[in-house]
Amino acid sequence: MAKDIALGQKLNDEMLFQFASVCKALGNSKRLRIIDTLKDSELAANDLSNILGLNKSHLFQHMSILVDSGMVKFRRAGGQVFYRLTDKKIIEALNILHQVFLKKLSDSKRLFDEAREYKL
Repeated sequence: MAKDIALGQKLNDEMLFQFASVCKALGNSKRLRIIDTLKDSELAANDLSNILGLNKSHLFQHMSILVDSGMVKFRRAGGQVFYRLTDKKIIEALNILHQVFLKKLSDSKRLFDEAREYKL
């Protein structure tokens, strides 16, 4: 298991920039839904578009950000583009962030009860 690090002390500016770009990619609700949708399997772009109700142009914009962040990979086959998560640890990290979110919501019982029932 990796040691806890003090980010500002152990990472140089370029590393911190790259780390921030990963965090920034998570800062959009549609991208979080995309990651949640990909948590169990690879999916074709057409399927993702239909499941999420996004037009292909918007989907490709979000996928480009997720691919650039290193969280999603793609492959082409038979004229289709397929996407998958690069590592299941992404879901583990989001589940940890979900716990932080629950703590924040704990002042609002109704929202807390609704959010507690959901896990990525």
